[in-house]
Amino acid sequence: MEDKRKPIMIAIIVVCFVLAIAITIMTRTSEEEEILDAIDPTEMTWVKCRNPNCEALYEISIKEHAIFARENRDPETGIVPGMVCKECGDETVYGTEKCDKCGAAFERGSVPEDFTDRCPECGYSAEEEKRKASRRRRSR
Repeated sequence: MEDKRKPIMIAIIVVCFVLAIAITIMTRTSEEEEILDAIDPTEMTWVKCRNPNCEALYEISIKEHAIFARENRDPETGIVPGMVCKECGDETVYGTEKCDKCGAAFERGSVPEDFTDRCPECGYSAEEEKRKASRRRRSR
């Protein structure tokens, strides 16, 4: 009797495991879709070509950038490859920051152990300014 139950129990465990994986994948996919749907297609972000002969700087929609990242991210490392540059055609375009104060373009985290949006040219950080303003409002 024991020998007949064992394969049935193993089959039930395998089916439950497969169902759990399927539900996880479906839930994650629908959450990603909800996030993408919530992004305003008119919101823009800066990108810059890393090709030293090009260095094009331009804006693309945040939604376009997010869709590219979702579709091209390496599942093992999480690394997103470069997008195709609209100027030179190389796959060397990555998200970048543009300083609100001096207009310099730089990669997030260019200044080690500091705000990720700290401009290496003029030292301005919009995030730091927001936090200072928030502290001033709370101290009133």
